[in-house]
Amino acid sequence: MKTSKFQKGWYSLLFLLLLTSSTALMAQKNITFYANISEATTEGWAGHVWAGFSNGISEEVYGFYPDGIRNDSGRHGEVNYTFPVSEEGFAKALKVVEEFRNARYFIGFKDCRSFAQSVASAAGLNTPSLGIKSPAEWLGALLDLN
Repeated sequence: MKTSKFQKGWYSLLFLLLLTSSTALMAQKNITFYANISEATTEGWAGHVWAGFSNGISEEVYGFYPDGIRNDSGRHGEVNYTFPVSEEGFAKALKVVEEFRNARYFIGFKDCRSFAQSVASAAGLNTPSLGIKSPAEWLGALLDLN
């Protein structure tokens, strides 16, 4: 049985679709931590840190604020570092976002830094002390440890 040009083209298209689908499923998972150092808060602390979750196709970006978790997709960090993580670490880190959705914000204890710390820890990264005051300093320390 002979294969027509149409069938060959269809098979090629199907092969490419399967290839790109499997590549997307195996894409590297990354978590990017962003920090700004030029934001002053009413508490007198400066800065903010938040996390982006990339599955190789899209990125979801979240930060923790006094009013809860926010989508921070439109924010641009003055400092940012990306860390490759395992599938398991990626899934655990995303669960942290859900855990913080209803958390009560308390500066110095349950704030943007503790959110980022929890995300990094769940992802399997070595994490610095939360005693570091500046989010940008925390992010630099995270980079040094990983």
